Amino acid sequence: MYQSNVRPSLCKELFPRDENPDASDSFIANSLTSGGTLHGLGITPDRNLVRYVLVDDSGQEFTIDARSPASDAAPIKPLKEMPLYMQNPEQPFACKYLPDTRTLYCNVRAMRDLRKPAADMLNVIHEKNPGKLAIDLRQNRGGDYEVGEKYLIHPVRDLPSINKKGHLFVLIGADTFSAAMNNAAEFHSQTAALLVGQEIGEKPNSYQEPRSMTLPNSHLTVRYSTRFYQFAPEGENAIRPDHEIVPTWSDYKAGSDPILDWVLKYSLP
Repeated sequence: MYQSNVRPSLCKELFPRDENPDASDSFIANSLTSGGTLHGLGITPDRNLVRYVLVDDSGQEFTIDARSPASDAAPIKPLKEMPLYMQNPEQPFACKYLPDTRTLYCNVRAMRDLRKPAADMLNVIHEKNPGKLAIDLRQNRGGDYEVGEKYLIHPVRDLPSINKKGHLFVLIGADTFSAAMNNAAEFHSQTAALLVGQEIGEKPNSYQEPRSMTLPNSHLTVRYSTRFYQFAPEGENAIRPDHEIVPTWSDYKAGSDPILDWVLKYSLP
């Protein structure tokens, strides 16, 4: 069982030390909902049952027992009306045109297989002529950064109506990782995009391109990085937003997205 005297920081022991703090905070939050992780750390004896001691908005402590759902169980939606970034979770590339603000919002969750969905995005841009393009990379854990360059960054860079200040926005956060982090840095250096959201958890100057091998005696699998990349050649080893917005618990409960809301309210030049 997960007890109140067990510190969530135990999960941090599993996370690489050489990343920015936001990345480890996100990792800890995700680990606390993983039965396998909690069991492996000795926090709970049963990976399928965890007891959480929580505190509600009034400061009252309460306890719940959470069991692993069946494989075919329908997911529980935390909100009646889901914000755009939570919608269509099964789609790696989902776009929606918002006519009231003339904004095309595209949630890109992976940097792979972008040729067709990116082409569809460009077709919508030519058809609707939006005033703003918002590319959301907050849930993007990577893929192939060269695919992101070829099908996303370079085509957008070549759109004169979009590639100018106040018209192109890239949404970033702690979970913008690997190839997505690389592409966010390239959007910032190669286009007029404004980065909006939170500091990216991964450091832009670091070893990447993981490989794996099996140790001959223990048969444990070891993952290691093989190539050093430098996507922030000057200044600190971090990618910070041009406009920082940190969502709150109140935002989440209300089903709001203050990061996208800021983009939608941004006055066109």
